[in-house]
Formats: sequence, C-alpha cells, structure tokens
Amino acid sequence: MIIVEDIQKDIKKHRILKEINFSLEDNQIVALVGNNGAGKTTLMKVISGILDINGGSIHVNNENKSDYLEWAHNNVAYQSTNERDLSYKNTAKDNIIYYGILKGTKKKQILENLNYYLKYIKFENELVRKVEELSTGQKKIVKLLAVFCCNCKYLILDEPTEGLDIENINLIKDILIDMSKKRGKVLVISSHDLSFLADISTRYLFLKNGQVIKTIDSKLEVDSLTEIFIENQGEENEKILWIT
Repeated sequence: MIIVEDIQKDIKKHRILKEINFSLEDNQIVALVGNNGAGKTTLMKVISGILDINGGSIHVNNENKSDYLEWAHNNVAYQSTNERDLSYKNTAKDNIIYYGILKGTKKKQILENLNYYLKYIKFENELVRKVEELSTGQKKIVKLLAVFCCNCKYLILDEPTEGLDIENINLIKDILIDMSKKRGKVLVISSHDLSFLADISTRYLFLKNGQVIKTIDSKLEVDSLTEIFIENQGEENEKILWIT
C-alpha cells in the first residue's frame, strides 16, 4: 500500500499540491478527476518518484519516506503525455524493451508480457517500425505497452486515451480491467474523458487547486461522475462541458 500523508509540492515558489492525503490499495483503479491546473500531473509524478515533495510524507506501508524515491523507481511505472520520452530512431519494440529494463524487468519477461497484451491489441506490424514512422495514436500505444510490459505493480497513466481512436480506447479499457482483476496491478489514471473513467474506475479522487476536495470509493456511472465533477468545479466548468 502506498500511503500519502499531508504532502505538499512547490514549483518555482508556487504551491501546486496542498496537504493531500490518500492511500493506494491492491486491485484498485483510481481516477484523478479535475480541470487543467488542478495538480493531477504533479501528483502523479510525485507518486511515481519523479518529483520529491516539500512537506508531508509518502511511503509504502510502514517504510520510511526517505526510502520512497528509490522504491518507486523499481515499483511504479509512469506513462506521460510527452512523446519525447520515446527514442524516435529505434523501433517500437526496442522502446518497450528499453523501458522495461530501466524498471528492472528482464527482457524475457518483457517479451512474455508483450505477447500477453498483444492478445488484446493488434500491434505486431507496428512493433518493427521506427517510432518516427508511427502516427500519434500509435506512439501512444507504444508508451502504454512499455508501461504495461514492465513488472511494476503500480501504473500511473496520464491521459492514456489521448490520440486514440474509439476501437483502441475500448481495447485499452479491457487491458486495464484485466490488469486490475487478474494481474494484481494498482492503476492511477488521469483523463478528461469522463466516460472512459466511469467505465473502468473503482475509486475517484476529485482535485481542485492542488487539493483533494472529494473522494468516492464506489463505482460511478458517467452521468453521476459528470454531475459530481460539475458540482465540485463550479459554473465555469459547466459552461465548458456544455460547449464541448
């Protein structure tokens, strides 16, 4: 269990996260819900061990906070929205293998995991192509498969459906549910696609101005999730949703 207690994060003298508390338990799919600037990406980077904190603590069970960053390197995988994480001159398969090795997973295990997920998503032909030859959506699938194929228990996904078509979004849904139910993964997912979050999530953390303002520990239908989102983000957000 990852335990987050009163964490604070400052970036360039601005407080981005303010006394956030929650825990991540086995077999959960946790949705981070909030407008742009709510602190979702910063929080995910903290959980992933990419960013350290300025106050509070984050630890695993009863282990010391000082050990968390090292622990996270081998146990938490993060899928960012940044395509620059990929090596454009290497193949998709090479990128997937490289990320897994960085996370301490042996090549044989990475390939076994890859074969498992290729049962869900047809991507064999793209694996041998250089990343620079792939479309935006195909690059996103490479980034997702890289995270899926390492042996980390905790997977942190930032906008995993961005750039994907409807068919691939549905396939990713199936994979994420499989990971939680059959493979014991704990997933934290940020997305503006509330329908996607409602379909897969078992817990919801609503963020606003760097704080968790509401937590719901039961599955929501998309209408209920949208209603709660609007209620907690204010009238301005309601106008945005109506326009889109």
